[in-house]
Amino acid sequence: MNEAISSPQACKQLVRRALSNFRLPYITITPTFSICPKHGYLSGHHAFCPKCDAELLAQQAHAGCGCAAAPATGSSTRSNQEGAPA
Repeated sequence: MNEAISSPQACKQLVRRALSNFRLPYITITPTFSICPKHGYLSGHHAFCPKCDAELLAQQAHAGCGCAAAPATGSSTRSNQEGAPA
């Protein structure tokens, strides 16, 4: 199906209908999640970590204010993840 199920109740209805209407020996419902090296498991599909992106945007806003800010170490940015030179 390649689509998200909105709630546990919707999943329950899907399983009930599938097993009631078809002669299937089994079905599989698989959760979708993403993994960030820094923040771990994230619910749903994410091309980029929303937490890292928020940190990156905060750093960029802080850097744009004219004060000296030390760069964060160990965090990945979009340009690094997309294969651009670091």
